[in-house]
Amino acid sequence: MSSIIGKLAAGLVTLTAILAIASSAASAAPCTKVSGGHATSLCIEGQQAVPGEEFEYRSTLKTGTSIKVATPSGISVECTSESDNGTARQESGFVKFSAGLTLKNCHVATPARCAVEHAKEKGAITSEALTAKTLSPSESRFFPTTGDVFVKITYTNNGGTCTIAGTEAVSTEGKKEGEYGPIVTFAAPEASELAHSFTFHKSQTYLEFFEERYTIEGECTMSMYKHEKATSWSLFES
Repeated sequence: MSSIIGKLAAGLVTLTAILAIASSAASAAPCTKVSGGHATSLCIEGQQAVPGEEFEYRSTLKTGTSIKVATPSGISVECTSESDNGTARQESGFVKFSAGLTLKNCHVATPARCAVEHAKEKGAITSEALTAKTLSPSESRFFPTTGDVFVKITYTNNGGTCTIAGTEAVSTEGKKEGEYGPIVTFAAPEASELAHSFTFHKSQTYLEFFEERYTIEGECTMSMYKHEKATSWSLFES
């Protein structure tokens, strides 16, 4: 009797494994562009991600370039290091990124005698928790996960008196809470690549500082990871 039960149990385990494999295969679909579609999907290694599927991503500043942040009145900061590690999750109709932008090796060009720091780390700027949503395969909008503060910047004295010393909040333009903030564009979103470049444009920043428009300008690259290994990926119209 016990041998019969054992055989039945073994058969059940095998059947469960077969069903799991079949279910996985059924849920995986090739990445097929739908012209005129209103949804954006994440493609990983040629397979379309399903809603709820999540992957790690990492972004860095494009080699040999910098990110510049500035206001019309003359505040100008240039940073030569950027990192943003988070997750990319396929939702119904769009891809959502949970993010946090960190800039380092930042130099304040103007005003004179000013520097920046974050948590006592000199030359650093770190954003609040951010979320990004694809507006199309080529565009994503970054915005504060909660509230309207995008980043708090601490200016300090540097070899003299800094006229803007202190910590100030850079907020979404017009103090608008919710999905409002900088838009970035992907250069070639539908190409299957290990890394994709995306650009912050001055004209699409939608942030303000001291009631002035605050701009971000620079180019970064984003890589996607599956089981901790870099993987080819793309964004496409579906």
